[in-house]
Amino acid sequence: MMKHFALLMMKHSALLMMKHSAACLVKRSTEICVSLFICCVEASPAAATNSPYGVVAHLQRDEFVQRDGILRLMNVAGISNVRFDIDWADWAKDHSYPRIASILDSTEREGVNVLAILDQAPRAALEALQQKNHDEFLAVWRPFVTDVAKRYGARFHAIEIWNEENLQHGWWNISNPTNYLVVLKASYEEIKAASPNTPVCLGGVSDIGIPFIRALYELGGAPYFDVVCCHPYTIPYAPEGGLDAKLEQLRALMAEFGDAEKPIWITELGFPTHRNGVGTLETQVLLTGLKLVRPDQASWRVAYAPIAQEGVSPPQDFAAELLAVLPAGSTAVCCAPDELRALLAKDDAIDVVVFPMDSEGYPAATMDAVTDFVRRGGVLFEAGGAPVWFPYRFDSGGNVCDDKTRDPAADRRALRVGFTAWWVDPDVPKNTTVFATPRAMAAGLKAHPAGYTAMRFVTPEYLREGDEFIPLIAGKSKSGKEIAAVAAYKFGSDFKGSVIVCAIPKGWGPIAHSERQQALYLARSILISLASGVEKFYGYEFRATELDPFYSENHFGIVHRNLAPKPAYGAYSTLANRRPAGSVHLAAPWRDEARKLYFPQWTLPDGKIAGAIWTTGEKQTLELDFDADAVTFMDAFGLPLPKRSLGPKRFAVEVSDAPVYFTGGRLAGPSFAP
Repeated sequence: MMKHFALLMMKHSALLMMKHSAACLVKRSTEICVSLFICCVEASPAAATNSPYGVVAHLQRDEFVQRDGILRLMNVAGISNVRFDIDWADWAKDHSYPRIASILDSTEREGVNVLAILDQAPRAALEALQQKNHDEFLAVWRPFVTDVAKRYGARFHAIEIWNEENLQHGWWNISNPTNYLVVLKASYEEIKAASPNTPVCLGGVSDIGIPFIRALYELGGAPYFDVVCCHPYTIPYAPEGGLDAKLEQLRALMAEFGDAEKPIWITELGFPTHRNGVGTLETQVLLTGLKLVRPDQASWRVAYAPIAQEGVSPPQDFAAELLAVLPAGSTAVCCAPDELRALLAKDDAIDVVVFPMDSEGYPAATMDAVTDFVRRGGVLFEAGGAPVWFPYRFDSGGNVCDDKTRDPAADRRALRVGFTAWWVDPDVPKNTTVFATPRAMAAGLKAHPAGYTAMRFVTPEYLREGDEFIPLIAGKSKSGKEIAAVAAYKFGSDFKGSVIVCAIPKGWGPIAHSERQQALYLARSILISLASGVEKFYGYEFRATELDPFYSENHFGIVHRNLAPKPAYGAYSTLANRRPAGSVHLAAPWRDEARKLYFPQWTLPDGKIAGAIWTTGEKQTLELDFDADAVTFMDAFGLPLPKRSLGPKRFAVEVSDAPVYFTGGRLAGPSFAP
């Protein structure tokens, strides 16, 4: 492993050089910038096959030309495993797969192990599978698996069969457990025949997929996979409490079927850092909706309520973005919940409240004031998916959490906003194409002519006499009824205001995390996973494409599009250095009963004891007892922390949401918990 602290400082310097050389980045290729970065670090030894650290990287797609730079950065950080797809469609074009061979040459040179995903199939074959014509499907699928396994099976660390097979993925979904077992069994047989020592992994199920995996066990699927893979995302929550509980449930299910000894791999988990901004669709809906509910108003006074803590004024960047799309003469301000309540308490101070974009969350602390604002004549704009769905607040540690004092359904009813979806009404399709209505287009809505895909819809069920429901973008239910994915509620009864709703989410991932929060959540997720017995962890994902600043899927990466590291890269590197491959979890308590204080420990390959400690509560200084005096401390990003000794084997340590790593002594136990 690299000399972590000194090299991390060099990496910071390289990053600063890249940031201050923006003009050069425009003129020079990304590969040159990566080369400059890599020159600042020394070579790391080849990766150990038992390393738990991995990432998802699309090396076979748009990252192919950057593969050497990407793999080098993984190696430097101590990330020894990479996961990517091998699609049937690509194999069908060229059975020789020269691109895969090139990638494997690069991964082997850098000592990075490959987890290959086999997925997709021609539409006709999948339709045959869904119609239980298994032979027709397998006639197409088996040759693909056999060829890949014969060519590359021995060079793969493992092969994963499909991705999130418990979800629908457009036309190539196989979300029925019976169908998936046909795919899994055939794949297992072909891989083991061609490459007997290559592990076959259950496709990474969305979340932990308890019902789906249970069904597979009940169907007799256990002999056809060597590893259980899952994607237990916790967005928008911090990982504590949720992630460890999910993993406990999965292990209990495996034990129920006598399969508890199989490894669990998390093959996707991450946190996006996109911007909750006004996208093209949201812009059009906002402007058209305002024109329909108040046709005579020329300018607007807007208050945006981003994901923000009480008492902490949020950045005003989004206010500038709103002003760029609003009519001349408008004003905009970003408000924390307390600021918004104070603004709403004033008479005639604002015209429009905008709830968080690209989010199904809403600031619970403002809900009563906003509802009264609408009753008195104000306008609420709600976009990002199911309206008024997730009442969020911040806990004492600054983490977003569910405000269980609010009932979202009651809050929607109070605003007279109805909601439906396929899980509410069987007449509603799981997804359907929706188009701008004639009235919306006449009001200036510039919608995409191909329409939009929607699975959440709003209804007029709570309206009273004098109120009006105006569909802006709509489709048809299974029975042919109009269902609106975007609509304006124009009240004319005892309510005098309006609500404009866009239930078409811009991207998966309801809340954008800051880059610091991404780094800390990722490190804590890995530490919790390893303490819970997870054998390998693949962070989603390595490189952010950053094509759309408001689309979450483009911003999960731990490095930027130009490969400049985010803080998450440094946090991952520090963790891999502090808990290197070959470390063994220490069988001891590693969290308090409230799951607010976490303190996993492990034995290093050299026999020393090390660990980490953090809290989801308020930052505080704790007095920690160890079994040795020679304990050293390091922060979450690789910087050494001065230690404050309180006597023999006792130290004062400031504990916060950022893990503090310690090495050289065993923590005495959970008795120190506050």
